[in-house]
Amino acid sequence: MRIRCLQENLSKGLSLAGRVTSTRSSLPVLANILVEAREGQVRLVCSNLDVSINVWINAVIEEEGAITIPVRLLTEFVTYLPSHEEVVLAYDVKVKQVKVTSGSNHASFNTIEASEFPQIPASLADFTAEPLQLNIPGLRSMIEQTVFAASKGAERPNLTGVEMHFDKGQLVMAATDGFRLSVRSAHLNLLMEDELKVLVPAQALAEMSRILAEADQDRPVQMAVTHNSNQVLFDIPGVPQERGAFARVLLLCQLIDAQFPDYKRIIPTEHESRITTSTESLLQAAKVSFLFTKEHNNIITTAVDCEDNCISVTSESSEKGDSNNKISATVEGDSITMSFNGQYLIDALNHMGSEDVILEMTQPTRPCKVKPGGQGDDQFLHIIMPMSHPR
Repeated sequence: MRIRCLQENLSKGLSLAGRVTSTRSSLPVLANILVEAREGQVRLVCSNLDVSINVWINAVIEEEGAITIPVRLLTEFVTYLPSHEEVVLAYDVKVKQVKVTSGSNHASFNTIEASEFPQIPASLADFTAEPLQLNIPGLRSMIEQTVFAASKGAERPNLTGVEMHFDKGQLVMAATDGFRLSVRSAHLNLLMEDELKVLVPAQALAEMSRILAEADQDRPVQMAVTHNSNQVLFDIPGVPQERGAFARVLLLCQLIDAQFPDYKRIIPTEHESRITTSTESLLQAAKVSFLFTKEHNNIITTAVDCEDNCISVTSESSEKGDSNNKISATVEGDSITMSFNGQYLIDALNHMGSEDVILEMTQPTRPCKVKPGGQGDDQFLHIIMPMSHPR
């Protein structure tokens, strides 16, 4: 194998694929990246068996072949090479090393045979015959507005994923960790005969969000599910004509075989207090209050005053002191006081995507609904469970 490519393109491909590298696997080859030069294309592949990423980059192939190289060492080395320089990778079969050369920089990397690397699909051929065309300009925002609410622990696997529900021309994504819930919906220009519901690992969608930031925004992402519904693949188009870009990415992951909670049961259908205020002002007040409690119990309290049309965000700590921040608001209904995990409120406001935010409350012990103000406020909602303030 011998290939030539730009440093920026190789660095981009290595950084995208290498994020899912397994460092604790019993298979040493999973700490490597598969470099495959076939039929005029270079494919870079990393996998932790749960999530796999294929990245194609532009390169000149002088000799076809495939080999695996330690991904972290190779990535760091390529990062330090001069940009805009050509990088040559050549496999020396006699010493079983890959020689990497760029200008006056030379290095040799030990390898593991490509035959030891897991077989990772490189096309949609093994998936459904008709992949879904997700031509949603806001697909990345849909992911970001849900994935943060998924559980980070492994105690309840069904909470570590994001449910993607396709039905009647609509995609609804939902994630929860048991204490908060994010639901985002969008209409699709897509006709489906059957309903489709899959539970995708949040880790995989987080990686997809990063890739989408540099994808071709004018072409759809293709999504395909295996016939036995245990894997999903996302085909993401790149911008190959640009320097430091990828040509294409295939992200493959194992679906979570567990039942996602019936989250609709906990979404309040009515409210006694409705508060509209500036997202930025409430976020600032929450951050300031959280400074005093984040290393203690994380609790901040919101007190809504219907007479003064304001909302106070407070916190207190016997070790640090206390904080009281008042902001103006439009209040409909009764005054009410609720306590939340401050980080949860901050996370929700960070992903609101609107100038104003609406909070709908019923009782201090009931869930609070948080959603964007203005147009499109029916497409995203966040539920936060209240906390009891210690006495």
